[in-house]
Amino acid sequence: MLGWLAAAALPWLINLWSRRRHVETPWAAVDLLLAAVRERSRRLRLREWLLLVLRTAILLLVAFAAARPLWRQAANAGSADARTHHVMVIDQSFSMATHAGASSRFERTLSRARQIVEDAAAGDAFTVIAWSELADNVLGRPTFDAAAALAAIESIEPLDTVADLAAAVRTVDAAIKTTRKEFPGVSRTRIAFISDLGMNTWSAALTKPANGENGKSGGESAWADLAAASEIVIESVDDGARQNVAITDISIDPPLPRLGRPITVALQLKSFGGAATTPFNVDLLLDGTRVAQQAVNLAASGEVTLRFDARLVEPGNHVFEARLPDEVDVLAVDNRRWHSIEATLGARGLCIADVPSAAEDIARALNPRFREGAAEDAIGVEIIATAGLAAAELTAFDAIFICNVAELSAREQRLLDRYVAHGGAVVFVLGDRIQPAAYNDLFHGRARLLPSRTP
Repeated sequence: MLGWLAAAALPWLINLWSRRRHVETPWAAVDLLLAAVRERSRRLRLREWLLLVLRTAILLLVAFAAARPLWRQAANAGSADARTHHVMVIDQSFSMATHAGASSRFERTLSRARQIVEDAAAGDAFTVIAWSELADNVLGRPTFDAAAALAAIESIEPLDTVADLAAAVRTVDAAIKTTRKEFPGVSRTRIAFISDLGMNTWSAALTKPANGENGKSGGESAWADLAAASEIVIESVDDGARQNVAITDISIDPPLPRLGRPITVALQLKSFGGAATTPFNVDLLLDGTRVAQQAVNLAASGEVTLRFDARLVEPGNHVFEARLPDEVDVLAVDNRRWHSIEATLGARGLCIADVPSAAEDIARALNPRFREGAAEDAIGVEIIATAGLAAAELTAFDAIFICNVAELSAREQRLLDRYVAHGGAVVFVLGDRIQPAAYNDLFHGRARLLPSRTP
């Protein structure tokens, strides 16, 4: 009976036999249709794969864009030891205005500072120091914003002053300490001194008289400490130009000219380095108008004094300007110099003393040539004894100087009181001869000629 179990396999055998009973008949139209379906199917699958890749890429890009700040922060945290504090010390001293080529030394300095900022890595800190006789941390504290550092660089302008290296070292040291305290992750420091390496800055500033350790001067010790803790780079923008002619001084004689009187304007010119100059003109201007001109030729490192005659015909303040042509050298900023002066109708001063010699120092301070009594002097000075005060015509003087007079009589006090009431000026020069009690009467009197009590 168990043999009949084999009959259970009969349906499977019939099914297998029936699968192979169909007959394939070639039909060209059907074959063409099947080929077209297969070709279209391949194109559809390729398009679907491309669409899938694009959709996946869009999702990935969105995810990366959303995670970018966290990604950068993680990268910076992982490389904190490589972050750098860039300290740019920009020389803005007098000689940086030298213009010998397509650009000035100062313009090249700013360009180099900008390049340092642009080449810095993400996460680096910046300090911008404007360096002249003083050194100024432009931003006040370190910044991680490159745009802020570039704006600070652009705000610096050259000045008519020297550059003090000791001042720069102090400011740099303070900036570095601040950065290391506030941002301990910024462990590297790179200091770039961008300068034309003027001798008066780099040779003298390190030899200050204050002594440091190991026999070094104060400047040398500070520089050594800075170099030991940081990387120092000195970048020179010197173009080798040395030809410079400068107006080093301008003076007026007499120093207090009177209106309409002749005066002399003296100019001091000096050549610093280079070869002898070709002849050039020196102009003297009064209130913006040229009033005189002289031709001059300077030898190498030569010096010359020029004198011009002038006259002031209007009262008030006037400005004399001495001017050299810009093409005479490569540093135009010292080719002009000014002198302001006031022209007056003249003033008269009266010095009164018990002993006339006691008033000579005051008279000499007012007019060094008071003994000559020259008519062109702006201040005329007379000296009389105290006894002559009552007889003097006080209204003829603009100011009266009481020089170490022991005491003034009641009549003399009344004369001075009347003189002050009419707009005159009285100056008391106290000395060893005065009687304090008598001078206190001037303080308590009706005119109150003294502003305070005498001791």
